[in-house]
Amino acid sequence: MNSDKQAAVLNIEKVRKTYGTAEALGSIDLCVAAGEFLTILGPSGSGKTTLLRIIAGFEAPDSGRVSIRGMDMTWATAAERQIGMVFQNYALFPHLTVLENVMFPLEMRAIRRGPATERARAALESVHLGAFADRYPKQLSGGQQQRVALARAIVFEPSLLLLDEPFSALDRRLRESMQQEVKQLQVSLGLTTIFITHDQDEALVMSDRIAVMSGGAIRQIGTPSEIYYHPNSISVATFVGESNIFDGTPVGCGFRAASGARFTLAAPAECTRILIRPETVSLRRPPAAADHHEKNVFSSTVIGRSFVGGFTDYRVRLAEGDEISVRAVAREGGAFELGETLQMIVAPEDCRPLSGKAGR
Repeated sequence: MNSDKQAAVLNIEKVRKTYGTAEALGSIDLCVAAGEFLTILGPSGSGKTTLLRIIAGFEAPDSGRVSIRGMDMTWATAAERQIGMVFQNYALFPHLTVLENVMFPLEMRAIRRGPATERARAALESVHLGAFADRYPKQLSGGQQQRVALARAIVFEPSLLLLDEPFSALDRRLRESMQQEVKQLQVSLGLTTIFITHDQDEALVMSDRIAVMSGGAIRQIGTPSEIYYHPNSISVATFVGESNIFDGTPVGCGFRAASGARFTLAAPAECTRILIRPETVSLRRPPAAADHHEKNVFSSTVIGRSFVGGFTDYRVRLAEGDEISVRAVAREGGAFELGETLQMIVAPEDCRPLSGKAGR
């Protein structure tokens, strides 16, 4: 076993899972380091929930190995794994007070009532609910219930914290607040955390690393910046963020799109596709005199425009026929008009070579 695997809190090796003839997971390998916040990101049916259930001990793999802190836990029960879990529906006991809910995992571990009460109150304080100890779940808002579930998951100092789409039932403002709160708590306590979501924005905001899943396989693992700016396939590029993808052929230090549009790249690349993110594209009205030293300047026409608060999303058509999405900072009274002829500019380093087939 190499040093990375030895240092990992969680190590998954060649894990497979089928249901009848359907393959839910196909030979998954994954290491999660101590104190890391890893997000497993993917659409419904990608296999992320099956992987979570195998990590938690709710499901057994058909083959492969699950190790936690260097110990083989493949066949261990959920209770034996020392894992805290926050569910999408909170899973609080309605007949118990907030304090009793948080104490429950400690009582199951036969910790005496005095120390258990003290630890439960400390956990509630850490999620800013110390004053709510004597209330019942039905007396709390959705965000408060989520905090109780989080306090219960961390009160026994778990080796690993699993979060199963915990914010999906919350409104946008509360969801963003909870994202910040959970991330701050995770960092302050040094919790090794696995977060399951289909929300790409959540993944980009919260994660140290992201594992993108589809079709029962991990397609790419990397930092949010790596996943966003250097996707290794079309499936990752289109699932994470908005994308302009051009098919074509490499030409010297550049790339010629199928339409004939020529792009200069930062370096020669043997690729058949390039990716351009909408926010890396600039639009301007044509200057009086052309600058022949500028690269990747295209004549374009505005064919769509949407104001999205702070930004304006444009759809422009190049003279060669390609249509491109552009996201620009919105300025009152400064928007480009539908039908207006503009120059579209993109830096060579923002034309990123992309490999892989659709769906991979």
